Amino acid sequence: MGVFTDCQIALELDSSLGFKKKSALKGKIINNGGTISFIVTKNTTHLVVNNAEKAQDSYKSRMAQKWGIPVVGLEFVDKCLEGGKLLEADPFVVAGKTAAQQFSTGKILGKCARGGYRFWG
Repeated sequence: MGVFTDCQIALELDSSLGFKKKSALKGKIINNGGTISFIVTKNTTHLVVNNAEKAQDSYKSRMAQKWGIPVVGLEFVDKCLEGGKLLEADPFVVAGKTAAQQFSTGKILGKCARGGYRFWG
């Protein structure tokens, strides 16, 4: 079982990240059990971005934040692989609120199949 098994990960990668690096990132996710999503849906578990400033205003980021999906930086993928497990997204959130911040606002909390939490509110 891979690190990203049961994870549906959407990517928001701008042109500052080269084609080879984008392909390598996709390979890391897919080769470790994850699924790449080209759109953000309620089934998306993470949105990975390479530019936090641009991500603040992107459509994908707004939808992820609306549905309580963590918007994380590229480092999240590498740290999960280094640790050999799916890590809590909070330390890697670059846009929106962390799970702890959402919880403190009274959002309803639901557990995902592979750890982590989803919020509806």
